[in-house]
Amino acid sequence: MAASVQRHRLHATVVTGLSQALALLGVVLLGALIAARFGSNARTDGFFFANSIYAIVLFVGQSLRTTTVPALVEDPSRNGPQLAGAVAILSVAAAGAFAVLAFAVVPIATADLPPVGRVTAQESLAILWPAAVLQLANGLVAALLATREQYTAAAMAYAIGVTASIGVFLAATPALGIDGVPLALVGGTMTTFVVLLTTAMRGGGLPLGRPAAAASLHRARQLLLGASGLVAAQVLVTSSVAFAATIAVGAATVYSYAVIAISALLAATVTPVNVVFAPVIAREWDRTAESLGRAATRTFRAGALISAPAVAALVLLGPGPAKTLLSSLDAATVDEVFVVALILSPVVLTTLAASIPELGVLTRQRFGALALVAGGVVIVHLALNGIVVAAGGGLRWVAAAATVTSLLLGASMLTLGVGRQAAAVAGRYGRALVELVLPGVASFAAAALIVSPHGRLVPGAAAWLLGALGYAGWLWIRRRGELLELASAVGLRAS
Repeated sequence: MAASVQRHRLHATVVTGLSQALALLGVVLLGALIAARFGSNARTDGFFFANSIYAIVLFVGQSLRTTTVPALVEDPSRNGPQLAGAVAILSVAAAGAFAVLAFAVVPIATADLPPVGRVTAQESLAILWPAAVLQLANGLVAALLATREQYTAAAMAYAIGVTASIGVFLAATPALGIDGVPLALVGGTMTTFVVLLTTAMRGGGLPLGRPAAAASLHRARQLLLGASGLVAAQVLVTSSVAFAATIAVGAATVYSYAVIAISALLAATVTPVNVVFAPVIAREWDRTAESLGRAATRTFRAGALISAPAVAALVLLGPGPAKTLLSSLDAATVDEVFVVALILSPVVLTTLAASIPELGVLTRQRFGALALVAGGVVIVHLALNGIVVAAGGGLRWVAAAATVTSLLLGASMLTLGVGRQAAAVAGRYGRALVELVLPGVASFAAAALIVSPHGRLVPGAAAWLLGALGYAGWLWIRRRGELLELASAVGLRAS
């Protein structure tokens, strides 16, 4: 029975990952369309800076898919209305924050850009605030679906929304230019909301009611503090984009494209873990650090198993099509996007390492400690980036600084989640890297040296296939049980 439950959860994680990857493929395509139509200039820098601010609220919305689950599992009829009221409060706060940011922060953060970049950033924020509000509502409804184990339906709603964004982009940008891009994001987010709401109503309705204002305000504070881990991760991105903008015109755009690529990897490996295991931890965790550490190790190993092929696919298969699609960018700029993405790629593993421990922190509602730790990491990141820029470092150094601080954030979340067990769990993470990740890195690196793809699609595909065969062969010999378990979860092998 226990084995069957484990297979079901792993299957749900993989299916959610595939659905999330589909959604992120749409995001990657949208990024490619932006690059193909607008290139890399001050206006795109302005949009991507505004988009990185919007993404902070997006991540708050995504965090609701985990932070609200314990309360919804405990008593949906009482806590559901309180959470809805909290989301309404956060929505009003987000709208006000966007106004302040547009007029007070953007002029300072984009001071090194031409005036057109600053204006684009302000206009984009003005258009994006409805999408930010909808992202909060989407997160709460998706959390409700997770408590009903409707993971795939929620993930597909986001995929449909991204598809709608592409449609609006194609329709709006010929007339509106770069301002059509934030409008496309609004259209996609609204589509996601409609699909999620329709699914929830068909699957049991919504827990409606009239909560007390004080209760909703308390919930809003809890949710905001609970989101601090994910928000801190996005603040690292936002500040890095701002620092990149001081390097050269177009640098912030290049960095943003690399972040989009990494986001696709995160969606396929980390987001499913959080979505599937949040209700599991809330219902079944015995509140001991030992059991949480075992769950963290299991999920880390599952994610580590696919991390090397995923990163290799990005680096080996991406440059060729990108140079064709992004014809407005020169080949050297496209190559720089993928180099920066490769430097950022360890973020996938550090985020994965922190995912289950952070769920434990959220389940125990240690929101204040979470916010304190996340805030400290952000301060370190800002200081590190300031040093890099002052020393004349380029985009690659900005990316390296982000990777270092992501490691610090992951270690902090691990320590906060499992306490004295952190060293033991970190040791098991280290063994997973040696047993699962390093052989994959070696296999794909050797294949790349043999084939020498040099950014071309067909040789890149040949190198990836050769590396995958070598990695799969090694896993079959040394880690056959874990390989078969993953295959079973995907559906390639009968359970």
